[in-house]
Amino acid sequence: MIQDTYSFIMHRNGLNKLLLAILVILVFFSFQITRYFMQSTPSLSSKDMNRIAELENVITKLQEQILMAERKEQALRTAIDIFEAKSKKKPLLDSLNESLREEHEPGWTELLDCRAIDSIKITKNIAEGHTKTVQEGELMGKRVAVKSASIKGKDVKRCLEDGLHKKDGECYLLANYKVLKEIMVLRQLNHRNIANLLGMCVRSENSSPAITERGVTLVVEIGEPVQLHKLMEMDWPSRVQICIQLAALLEYLAESSMGSIALPDVRDEQFVMIDNTIKLTDVDDIFATEPNCDNSMKCLLDGKETGIKCGSSKKCNGLNAFSNLQRLMAVFFAPLLKEGCPTEKQEEVDAILNKVKNGEMDAGSMEILLQGFLK
Repeated sequence: MIQDTYSFIMHRNGLNKLLLAILVILVFFSFQITRYFMQSTPSLSSKDMNRIAELENVITKLQEQILMAERKEQALRTAIDIFEAKSKKKPLLDSLNESLREEHEPGWTELLDCRAIDSIKITKNIAEGHTKTVQEGELMGKRVAVKSASIKGKDVKRCLEDGLHKKDGECYLLANYKVLKEIMVLRQLNHRNIANLLGMCVRSENSSPAITERGVTLVVEIGEPVQLHKLMEMDWPSRVQICIQLAALLEYLAESSMGSIALPDVRDEQFVMIDNTIKLTDVDDIFATEPNCDNSMKCLLDGKETGIKCGSSKKCNGLNAFSNLQRLMAVFFAPLLKEGCPTEKQEEVDAILNKVKNGEMDAGSMEILLQGFLK
């Protein structure tokens, strides 16, 4: 048996050498033919040479884009295979009535599967984002938010405009990938200020207005979209409570099970209000890798030094937590705390905001100090 295997390997090596020799001969003759035509053809103008160089650059970029797209597509297909394998092992819900918990609103004892999600009645469209369509649905009298990739979203349009793919379906595949990422993230994160994952269905790459035919569907808690100007209409103690919740969220994200999570783009529409609790509901753009130090071994945020030291691994450990604080301070903390602040609290509020801005206070310390305002 060993001898047979050895003979087979030697035979394969012989074939490889023969193929290599043929390849060398072909390359040699190709070179000679090219050389002959170059000698017999008038020299190209500088304009033509530049045009050829431009075309070569375009071809190189297209090849790189195709390779990147293939990698993303393979990652999506792998994720779909994993989810499908798990769903086959897991039995379907015996009864929707048994799966609902009345003490929570909406609340299910386990994640809704494809069969349960197919029973959701879509009542209206809530939002159309860069990647996803968000709709309101109803299941057994409970309101839920249903998310799926949008073929009309900006991400798909940008993909087509950049020439990454020629077909809508191929660009839609990349949008589906972001919905899958959100599913995976929500399965790992568990915090009162993050919208709960209620169900998911992964069965294909299709796009369809009918919920029973969609390839990837995500179901989460539904709430009222946050608008900063409406939060500003709340009384000051209520706004402080919102800031306390946001600080608690940042403290959790700094040491989550996924690592230190960064929120690269903070906007009020990424949050919802559910029973006086503010919750992060859009997590498809987050990442859990600390940024690298720059060439000068410094840790920068938006081109400015942060005071965070570059680590031995050339990573800026702590920069994600710092950047989250800075972004939420600009969007939420500063306007909510400063507007209408009681005169006797103004000095203390200014001190907190200045320490946050200068990197002298973390989210946990901020949460404790804000709680003191409500005692």
